[in-house]
Amino acid sequence: MTKNKKIRLVYEPVNRFYIITSIILYVFSLPLVAFSVGNEGVYSFMALLLGPLGMIVLDGASFSWLANPCILVAWIAARAKFSNTSMYASSFALILGLMFLLFNEIVANEAGTTGTISDIQAGYWFWLISIVLILIGSANRNSKPKETPTPNTSKKDERI
Repeated sequence: MTKNKKIRLVYEPVNRFYIITSIILYVFSLPLVAFSVGNEGVYSFMALLLGPLGMIVLDGASFSWLANPCILVAWIAARAKFSNTSMYASSFALILGLMFLLFNEIVANEAGTTGTISDIQAGYWFWLISIVLILIGSANRNSKPKETPTPNTSKKDERI
């Protein structure tokens, strides 16, 4: 006896472990120094608050700040079972976050003068790890669809 079973693919939401751990690491990074300009450390929460101002003066390194809205979209999409959207948003956030490493200077004050980035510190790395975690969780959900059999709705009795 052989029955034809239809299989439908159901994508599950991103595992809560990845979402929660990513958010915890993100929040943990905020009170830490993200990078140094000269001898002064720039805290992550200050970079979060003042990052958009750097984009106004078209500072290249400040465009990495756009990873923050992307990771927010990734968290929301992951929780709302849109794992594809979460994966794309977190991928874009990772690219933007890594882009910061390509720059040597950043706007150092409100006057628009630039300072040399002398050191990348723990706040930046925890922030980046939080992005990588949500990306891994999203990619993991997209690569393993759950197969569930659809109920057989036909009334035929299949016999040999």
